Amino acid sequence: HRQVEQFDRLSQRVGDRLYVTLHVRIEQRPGGDAQGEPLHLAGDIELRESYDPVPPIAINGELLEWVVENLVKNSLDALEGRGGVIEIATRYDPDSHRVRVTFSDDGRGMTPAEARRAFLPGFSTKRRGWGLGLALAKRIVEEYHDGKLSIVRSSPGSRSGP
Repeated sequence: HRQVEQFDRLSQRVGDRLYVTLHVRIEQRPGGDAQGEPLHLAGDIELRESYDPVPPIAINGELLEWVVENLVKNSLDALEGRGGVIEIATRYDPDSHRVRVTFSDDGRGMTPAEARRAFLPGFSTKRRGWGLGLALAKRIVEEYHDGKLSIVRSSPGSRSGP
């Protein structure tokens, strides 16, 4: 159960950090990492975070936390148990009043056909995947938060993300 415990801690930390950032209350937590310092996880996985200050925005924190957990879990799965880097960043565009949250990893990548189908319910690249995570994440981002969730770049053997 060690891997599950690590994911629980990671998803809680990422969810909390992103939620705090989106509400513009960036603060150092006792014993926590300062923004920008990478977090090293088991299996030689490094989590790098970079958050722009963001003005208060209306979001459903619980739903977006679930989206973040799902995307981080997908990145961990893409690393296939080997070392690698996962990056999460927020950027605020004051002209459009939009927040861009990006995730990238240096996991196995997706073929163009996989990337086109990634958000379809029932599609999964995982042996035991149900194909619901990305479909639900897209619905939460697009239907409940007037956002957009997409795969910007991915190909087998190369870094996925922006």
